[in-house]
Amino acid sequence: MSFLSFARQAICEENKKNWTKAFNLYTRAIELTSNLSSKIKLIARKANCLDLVGNHKEAEKLIRDLEVLFPNHPETYLQSALYFINIQNTKQAKIYLHQGIEQFPDYLEFYLTLAFILKETERSNESIEVLKKALMQEKLTNGKGGISRKDIWAELGNLYFERENYNSCLACMKKSLRMAEKELFSFYDILAICYLKLNDLTNALKYIDLHLCYYEEVDPEAYILKARIHCLLGEYEKAKQILLFVYSREGVLNLSNEELRDLSYFVQNGFLDNLENFSIDEDK
Repeated sequence: MSFLSFARQAICEENKKNWTKAFNLYTRAIELTSNLSSKIKLIARKANCLDLVGNHKEAEKLIRDLEVLFPNHPETYLQSALYFINIQNTKQAKIYLHQGIEQFPDYLEFYLTLAFILKETERSNESIEVLKKALMQEKLTNGKGGISRKDIWAELGNLYFERENYNSCLACMKKSLRMAEKELFSFYDILAICYLKLNDLTNALKYIDLHLCYYEEVDPEAYILKARIHCLLGEYEKAKQILLFVYSREGVLNLSNEELRDLSYFVQNGFLDNLENFSIDEDK
């Protein structure tokens, strides 16, 4: 059997929770490859198998040994960090990621993983600083799934959006947009919301229309956003037709208090009262 055959069979056994069998197959696979990145990844998988059968000390020893065996490879620090994230030891994971960034400052996965940990532990300020540091590098490798600089700008924009810093969100998202293929950009709706929050209704309408152009089959939120913008522009008939479209497609119209404020014209003229299945969603 070849390296790939053993590796694939090992992954299959791991997915079936046959940890010991997977461990042995990973060992065979490692013996058949000279690719250091593959060796490191499979050793980390072996450690995961050991941990899952309760052999925590040996699992951690495998991970610690990576730094001795492959000190000059970025995967050593990434896979070690991922192992410790998996066993919920984020403190140790962050140590490995910081070491990785220090030695391999152009390796994007370190920044993305560290930013993710910080975001998940509600430390968004630090997450923002990590992504900013990544963007300061002249060169960056692509991350898993082809993640590149444009995606970092978008993630930075999302972090600012969550903090309700709409101007900074716009700046980051528009940098991402300039680097992206227009039909593959996924954040036109975020741009529209930011412009709405900043009372720039013309640009809000522009970007929600682009969102609906490229992503027509979306949840009703985008259409409701478009209706809100038309209503605030005094284009009540357009807003009404959009709300009726959402209602006919969903069979119900749920609005948040914020959405209701922007659509207050339809509260005042009784339009919403005539909808049998209209409700205010306090949790929306």
